[in-house]
Amino acid sequence: MMGIFERLFRRQRAPIADQTQGTTSANAKVKALKWEVLDGYVPQDQGQVKEVAIVTAAIAAGEASASSFQVKQIMKRNPEVVFVSLVAAALAAEVYPESRFRITAIKKKIRRS
Repeated sequence: MMGIFERLFRRQRAPIADQTQGTTSANAKVKALKWEVLDGYVPQDQGQVKEVAIVTAAIAAGEASASSFQVKQIMKRNPEVVFVSLVAAALAAEVYPESRFRITAIKKKIRRS
């Protein structure tokens, strides 16, 4: 069970490269757009941090009761990413119902002011 927490919270993010290609005017416009990668996790609300830390430490202590734990950061799923991924997967599943899908990144266009 302890391995779950290590896999979830010790992951390093690699920078995502721009994957546009070609030199036509349409591709030039796509290259000029600015995109922001949305994080899959966002910081937890301060009101719920204590409860989540207690539950997490209790689960982790189940395997190693002689150890002590210090919760440094608590994150929750980004609701915007969850919503977009569900809509995208549902639309893709309509076309290919027997297939499986894995969404690797969700990007948001940055509005220029």
